[in-house]
Amino acid sequence: MSDRSKLVIGLIAVIGLYAVGLGPLETVMAARGHGIVDLELAWTPTRLQQILNDWGTVGLDAARKQIWWDFAFVPSYCLMIVGALRLVLGRAHGVLARWAKPLTLGVLVAGALDYLENISMLIALSGSHALIGIASAFASVKFLLLLAAVIALVWGMASTLMQRFKRA
Repeated sequence: MSDRSKLVIGLIAVIGLYAVGLGPLETVMAARGHGIVDLELAWTPTRLQQILNDWGTVGLDAARKQIWWDFAFVPSYCLMIVGALRLVLGRAHGVLARWAKPLTLGVLVAGALDYLENISMLIALSGSHALIGIASAFASVKFLLLLAAVIALVWGMASTLMQRFKRA
């Protein structure tokens, strides 16, 4: 499969999954004071309990459903970001070229961490509140890896545009 195909298929899947499942569930949770990222980064059983109290049963049910939807979302965003990285950084030179493979691997590691985070959150939501710290650690590393990939994409696109303007 070409990198462009990975990007397009991943993008379509990301948009579809968000529109049909993740977005509406996020709205339910946010209307009760906290979104899914608040849960992902709750860190302590006390903070988790505060979120659960604010959500009530409706928000808790939405969170569980969103976590299950996320199991399908993970490969979609990984495919999209890997396709974009390979397209943009495949033509890069210097530092960006050297970081292309590690950043691509980082996205795949982020996806694996997202699965571990989801499992930890489901267990924490079922009563083992101590696991929320582990879920938050997985989420934090995941977010850092994805942020690095996005920064590289923006840098790569900006570099490409600057090179085109220099030639013109």
